[in-house]
Amino acid sequence: MLADALNEEPVDANLRMHHISACSHTLGSIKERLRKPEADLAKPDKLTRFQRKLKWPFTSDEMRELLSELDQHQSRIQLALSADTMNGILRLLARQEDSQFAAALLADDVRKTLEIGVRVQVDSRRQTVLDYFMKPEVNPQPSFERSIKLRHPLTGLWIRHYPNVQNWLTIPQSHVWLNGIPGAGKTVLAGTIIEDALRLSNERICAAFFYCDYRNDETKVPSSILGAVACQIALQKGKAFDVLQRYYNALHPSNRLRRKPSIEGLTATITIMSELYDQLLLVVDGVDECIDSTGDVLSALLSISSIDNSSLAILSRDEGNMREILGVEAFTEIEIAATTRDVELYITSELEARRRLRDLTATMKEEILNTREWLATRFALSLRQEINPTLVKDRADGMFRWVTCQLDYLCQLITDRKRRDALKKLPPDLPKSYLRILEGIPKSQSDLVEKVLHLVAFADPQLTIEELCSAVSVSSIDEELDKEDYVPCAEIMRYCSSLLHKSNKDQHLEFAHFSVRQFLKSNFSSDPAISRHKITKSRAQNILATQCLFILQSPNFQRHPLEANEELKDVVSRMADYPVYKYASWWWMRNARNHMSDLQLFNLVKQLFDPQKSGVFISWSVAFHLQLLQHLLFEGAVYLRGLDIGEVEVLLVDTILHGTFKPTHQASLLAIPEICRSLIDSERGYGSYEKLESPLALVLTGPGYLIGRLPGLANKFSYSAVDDAEEEEQSVLVSWAVSGFSKEPGYLEIAAAFIRAGFQFKFGGHDELRLHNVRYTYIKEDNTERAFETLIKALNPLVRTSSDAKDLCSWAWKTAVSLALKVTRDPFLIDTSISLSHESVVENAWYAVNNSDPGMLERALQDPRLKVSASGEGNRSLLTLAIHVGSSKIAKILIDGGCNVSAEDRGHRRPLHLWAKKRNWSGSNQEHIFRLLVKNGASSSVQDVHRKSVWHIAVSNLNALKLLVEAEDISCISEVLSTADNDGYTPVTAALRKQKTDCILILLQHCNGGDAYWQSPEPIFALAAGVGSEAVVKALVSQGAELETLQEDRTTPFIT
Repeated sequence: MLADALNEEPVDANLRMHHISACSHTLGSIKERLRKPEADLAKPDKLTRFQRKLKWPFTSDEMRELLSELDQHQSRIQLALSADTMNGILRLLARQEDSQFAAALLADDVRKTLEIGVRVQVDSRRQTVLDYFMKPEVNPQPSFERSIKLRHPLTGLWIRHYPNVQNWLTIPQSHVWLNGIPGAGKTVLAGTIIEDALRLSNERICAAFFYCDYRNDETKVPSSILGAVACQIALQKGKAFDVLQRYYNALHPSNRLRRKPSIEGLTATITIMSELYDQLLLVVDGVDECIDSTGDVLSALLSISSIDNSSLAILSRDEGNMREILGVEAFTEIEIAATTRDVELYITSELEARRRLRDLTATMKEEILNTREWLATRFALSLRQEINPTLVKDRADGMFRWVTCQLDYLCQLITDRKRRDALKKLPPDLPKSYLRILEGIPKSQSDLVEKVLHLVAFADPQLTIEELCSAVSVSSIDEELDKEDYVPCAEIMRYCSSLLHKSNKDQHLEFAHFSVRQFLKSNFSSDPAISRHKITKSRAQNILATQCLFILQSPNFQRHPLEANEELKDVVSRMADYPVYKYASWWWMRNARNHMSDLQLFNLVKQLFDPQKSGVFISWSVAFHLQLLQHLLFEGAVYLRGLDIGEVEVLLVDTILHGTFKPTHQASLLAIPEICRSLIDSERGYGSYEKLESPLALVLTGPGYLIGRLPGLANKFSYSAVDDAEEEEQSVLVSWAVSGFSKEPGYLEIAAAFIRAGFQFKFGGHDELRLHNVRYTYIKEDNTERAFETLIKALNPLVRTSSDAKDLCSWAWKTAVSLALKVTRDPFLIDTSISLSHESVVENAWYAVNNSDPGMLERALQDPRLKVSASGEGNRSLLTLAIHVGSSKIAKILIDGGCNVSAEDRGHRRPLHLWAKKRNWSGSNQEHIFRLLVKNGASSSVQDVHRKSVWHIAVSNLNALKLLVEAEDISCISEVLSTADNDGYTPVTAALRKQKTDCILILLQHCNGGDAYWQSPEPIFALAAGVGSEAVVKALVSQGAELETLQEDRTTPFIT
């Protein structure tokens, strides 16, 4: 019985480790002293062996001293063992295990208080300050206790005697960087260093520490780290706390909004507080686990290291830019690797622990197995003797983590023969060790392991062990959630050995080491059966949402709705009996939101939102709203008024049970546009709604709508817009935009669905004013962009016919602009009267014409503020600019839009004149534009301000002239050719003046005699002589042009 008692009550070896350490040190020195004599005795030379046998390794004085020292060690250890034996007897006789356990906890709490070194009285006011700067989730004390718990007896003691560590402890401004490979025991060594620092802490020396944890994002934030350090410094001296109190007061002014602590402010505060001490010892472990924020964290820590009396110790891997940022001059580097002696002690201790576990009773074994990741195994003595040297000598390379993986694997093998074979084929590193675990998972359990690894990695909030085991126990909607069929935690640990372990307080499963998470996120295998265990957040969300929906719709939860009181009792009882149901009812939507494209998941959600309002739907809705009510009460958003909480809960359940509350309402409250769209058609028959019946009355105010309207509650939210909706039919869209949209952009898509379905709404001025005060916390969410675009497109067709639609669309656009969303890059997505100013519309129109962009021009012309006759740069009109650019498509759009083809622009240019003047035409655009202008009424006889017709211009452009001749009647041509401009030239004489032979000959063919064609301030044959063409002269003569004999300067055309 005594032996059982001693076995079942493990001794806290850490309390007397200095006795064991001293004895081990003495034995080690003796062993080292005997090493050379043993080597001499093994030499082949007989004389050497004989001399060594004659010479004793120790002098008589040394022997007496060693014997005395060993005798003292023996006495101390025997006394300690006797005390343990007596303690076991007393426990066995008195049966006072529970009392002693409580006393042990009390003593442990006292010890912890001493370690933290609290030297100020913490009242409620000071506790408020501490909670503000150091949230419970970043308190480093639990991590410190865990590192001490993980430390095996006698290991890591070398770090205490390391000279650079001793200098760090005693000399200010002596900073150290301890780095090592993964699994070398850095975190455990951090605990040893922190222990020594805490022992030195007093009124003159301040000690503080922090653990950066890859599992906790809050511990990777620089302000969280400095805040925790500041709190620890403040707790060790009253004056230091006063400094922290002043900074807290500065962040909480009475007449302004409170501010968050900044890196600069915390650094300054810590600097002032440190001046109250002779030395500040600071230890920070796991900086490399901050990953993306490593640089920011190091920068914050370096600001602390610049304090004159500080001594900073950083523990991390040597990765990324750690070395570059720290600088070799400022920090003394210490490379960490588990020593051979430490590894030997660790292996021996683990083998013994596993042997002892094998000998325990079944009950005790199960209890310990549930807190440790290894399995109980009894190894043969000869095999134990093989394991230690094999793991240490051949493969350990200073990694405790690697050794643990191999021991776990060996423990899973059934026979010693298989274990010996495994010792010959050990994986070379941690990744290969982890890969071996995944490769050994039975195919039938791969689905289970995939779920577990993903949920452990990304479930937020973390699932408790019970919730996790129950969540992965169902694989379809047809499986009952039976506690007897939960996957045992031990079974999970068997398949995930070395990958997972329990958290510090045994509440959750977590990755056993940072390297496990890194490995599982990498591309570790090309085999689909193995690579399926690669963890991603997206896959984890899909898995968690699916499992939650399986649980909510489990057959044992399918029943008919009950009366309100009974329904309430049943749902409350269910959440108590099945914690995972409570978790699933609250968190499934958060994980499903971005995965509705997954057909299986969508069908599960659709089945939950049964249009017939099933009992499963009602129970889940009740569970969700009960939790929401508790949350709002806790946050102070609502408070009880006139009724107790039980009465309010019954009213809430009764509201959900009422026939007017439809699945569409619940989908609207939670902003699930995909489900809303699928349900709208099935409920279109409801032409008119009471206040509660209208889905808009719920969707537009967000999840808190039902609770906000309960008579037994007072709330801080205004539902006046919803109240008005009762009198104004369905005009509740604005209220949703104020409260619902500010929480979840998916509400925009729901609103769009209702608008397209024909729901009516109104937009009031008071609501528009409130919209500008909304604070948006989701700005960077992935679905924000899509949500805005969906709403804007739904509203746009209504903008010209509904002022409410225009006002709401205008609000949506302005909000999107303020959020710098990509959707606002295209101002023509909506009516430009909303997206663009009048000046911007004009600018866009000119840009569209100048760059030949028909689409942009068409959208700009839809804005009634744009006048097609407007002039722009260079006094051109849009049409004359289009002709100048040479775009027939643009010209047609403008003419179809109402441009006058004969009107002058401000530069006195007519479209047809400008057309005739342009020479560098591309393709057939010249002909297309000409025919377009003529078809729409442009006349070639119309004169410009200089009385020039198009023919006067076309005499320099052969192609233009040919098109004019082809298009006009002969009589019209004859008339226009005889008309002179302000300078006195007809088109014919103008052509002679331009000396365009081909054009002259074409025009002369249409001159039918008469002197009107030859009007010119210069003699016509003198102009012809300038052309130098015999054909031109002959044509003139044949058309009856009179040859002048003598000019005013007494010359003839031939002399000219």
